[in-house]
Amino acid sequence: MTSAFRNRGVKVVVDTMEQAEFDFAKLNVTEKQQEIIARNLKETPNSTYDRYTGELRVRIICGYDIAFTVVRDDADVAVIIIGAEMGRELEGIIDLVMRSSLSMLPPAFKVILEGRRKRPKK
Repeated sequence: MTSAFRNRGVKVVVDTMEQAEFDFAKLNVTEKQQEIIARNLKETPNSTYDRYTGELRVRIICGYDIAFTVVRDDADVAVIIIGAEMGRELEGIIDLVMRSSLSMLPPAFKVILEGRRKRPKK
């Protein structure tokens, strides 16, 4: 029997932005910890423990505040790790996004950061 669902078996993939790689190095996040972080995000892209600022999410994993977003990437769901900090307040996460290379963000995420455009007045 053919499934009525269009996207059965959607894969969740995890990517890092360049800033996240810098943050991992700066904070001395080990390869093992990075794998734990990636596995956690891949297995549970949406958690009730996440803190939100718009589309940005922050989750504490291995003692680090991990800033990330979840977007569709063709047929997959992509969790994009934007950066990491230790003991950082949520308000500072926007600064983290600004430090990262915004040009590397997926187009949908750029639109979210730019905000909704106002409708022209008639």
